[in-house]
Amino acid sequence: MAIKLVAIDLDGTLLRQDKSISERNKKVLKYYETQGVKIVICTGRPLVAIRGILEELDLMKETDYSITFNGGLVQHNASGDRLEQLTLTKTDLESIAKIANQYELPMDIVHEEIVYQLPSPYSSLYHQINKQMTFLDCTIEKLNDKIDYNKVLLSREPNELNKVVSIIKQELGNDYSVLRTQPFLLEIAHSRVGKAHGLKVLSEHLHIQPEEIMAIGDEENDLDMLGYAGIGVAMGNASQTAKEIADVVTLSNEEDGVAYALEKWIH
Repeated sequence: MAIKLVAIDLDGTLLRQDKSISERNKKVLKYYETQGVKIVICTGRPLVAIRGILEELDLMKETDYSITFNGGLVQHNASGDRLEQLTLTKTDLESIAKIANQYELPMDIVHEEIVYQLPSPYSSLYHQINKQMTFLDCTIEKLNDKIDYNKVLLSREPNELNKVVSIIKQELGNDYSVLRTQPFLLEIAHSRVGKAHGLKVLSEHLHIQPEEIMAIGDEENDLDMLGYAGIGVAMGNASQTAKEIADVVTLSNEEDGVAYALEKWIH
């Protein structure tokens, strides 16, 4: 069956280590888009943080969509209108904050384009990768309980985070989605959040079957969509788990692996 939609992760996948997109990747994506293939960015980032990338790829048309917040939000790129949104309440944040405080993890709380940073003995690392966001110091008590929140970020140096990841997943994993999206970053969101969920919502909206989807990724937060898509593609630089779940393995993000995958497996 022909591929009608390609879902593409950003970091470690479409983006090179310097966060740029190669000319070959841009050219190949544009070619397949002109052939009627829907190109969809699937990322943990919010829409505001990828707008420059979408513009670079010419994906700001009324018919273009992105899956953001790791599947917690599915929206039109141009207008920001939402097909789906899964969020956390202040009560959820209070439960998560107890765990963060126990293990001395800086806690960042995302509400659309705002990041609320709670007091911590250690500095948050999240702002290093999302400088387009507005960061505000706050306390859990001062958070507005009338709004919903997209996700929580817990960050520490990789060797420190390694010590507590399995414990946090055990304590929170039954009630929330807990994903390690960077070596120094743990993301906590609504229990149904996942890129596969976002992909399912979007593909049903577009009347596209799972077997008509190619998904390309490299890390833990890509695993469910690699399994959901008709063709799951792991990057050459992907984790071993991603490579085992995927149907095929392409070249690395430094070797135009996305372009290679489209040219090799879309017919």
